[in-house]
Amino acid sequence: MPNCFSALKARVLTPELMDDPSLDAAAHAHALKGLEKINAVSLSAATLWSALQRFYIASGKNPLRILDVACGAGDMVLALALKARRQNLPWSFEGCDFNSQAVAYAQNRAAETGVTSVNFFVLDVLRDSIPARFDIVINSLFLHHLTEEQVLRFFKTLARSQAKHFIISDLRRSIRGWLLAFLGSRLLTRSHVVHVDALLSVEAAWTPEEITALAHAAGIQSAKINFVWPMRYLLTWQNS
Repeated sequence: MPNCFSALKARVLTPELMDDPSLDAAAHAHALKGLEKINAVSLSAATLWSALQRFYIASGKNPLRILDVACGAGDMVLALALKARRQNLPWSFEGCDFNSQAVAYAQNRAAETGVTSVNFFVLDVLRDSIPARFDIVINSLFLHHLTEEQVLRFFKTLARSQAKHFIISDLRRSIRGWLLAFLGSRLLTRSHVVHVDALLSVEAAWTPEEITALAHAAGIQSAKINFVWPMRYLLTWQNS
């Protein structure tokens, strides 16, 4: 365990095991299942759902087309799609990720859960443009993987898209967050990949002040930030 009181003052970005394209497929799938459990306990989908509802009401309850970028296992977008279907809301969902293994896993999970209406596709949001068919772009637990230059590029890509609203959820770098990641990852999964990456994620996370400054540097002046469970923030804004 590091000296948290000093080690977490400055951001440290270390490549995570799941970011390695040569990671064994079975280990990758095991880690994705572990992350699904962590996301469920963290109420990640519920946090995004509340923000989506606010934008839906603000839109006059018009149909919404929603894209989850860097969707990973797809558990976020599938949970949201299931909830929207139960409430008979006119929302459609898609998910994209640069990792073809993650996209394949998400497609299998969609088939297993019966949410075959959700489309998943490969897209590198740091390199590719976002398709023009979406009203809202959501993103969860992605920014802490990126360098400062990549965050700026990501924000600028979002701002150039034709989407109207953006919702981003990510970790806050803090001692409490590190301890929660240490305990939670070991209680919820046996995946060694998750045990390692959970701590690296917190150490690489941005503080709310840092991420707000980056949003402003990318020309996004209307971004609003709120703190949410557990030791995360929610960044939202509307395209001008």
